[in-house]
Amino acid sequence: LYHLNHIGEIMPVYNKKTYSDFSADDDYDIVDIYSNFNEIQLSFALNTKLKWQLKRLSDFGFDDDKGQTNRFALYHFAYEDLTNIYLIKPIQAQAAILSTCYLILHGVVRPDFKEKLIAEMHAIQGIFTATVINLNLLGTSTKRNPLIMQLTNLLYHMESHLLDLRQKEKKERRINELRTF
Repeated sequence: LYHLNHIGEIMPVYNKKTYSDFSADDDYDIVDIYSNFNEIQLSFALNTKLKWQLKRLSDFGFDDDKGQTNRFALYHFAYEDLTNIYLIKPIQAQAAILSTCYLILHGVVRPDFKEKLIAEMHAIQGIFTATVINLNLLGTSTKRNPLIMQLTNLLYHMESHLLDLRQKEKKERRINELRTF
């Protein structure tokens, strides 16, 4: 993988996992949410009910096997400094009446947290189902289970996007520091 640096030179990207090195292991817990909310309504409902502060980050996207670009809205909330919570919702050209989105829990998650989270989410009018997807129970072969491939691909591109955002933030901070001198 390569990127353009600040003067237009092509540079290799370090610290970025390649897709073949990436695995959606025990660091991720995924909640599949089926609702009639758009991403703004859903983030507002979760923030209100759960006392969170999900904030919108920039959207990200990637091309699938068929060459179609998939775009996703991305929200983030840092929970108790040990868990990052991401809300990912597909951005569709045609608005669907009902759609699936994913709540990604990354980091340290207490076992009782997921149970309480699911119960609280079921109490939100407009959320029809909220189910934890256990990638370990789905099997390890992506050829046997296309859902694993889809979710692994989504997580990989989300992490890649987050790394890009962090690098951009660091660069902007450095530029601002230089301007103060």
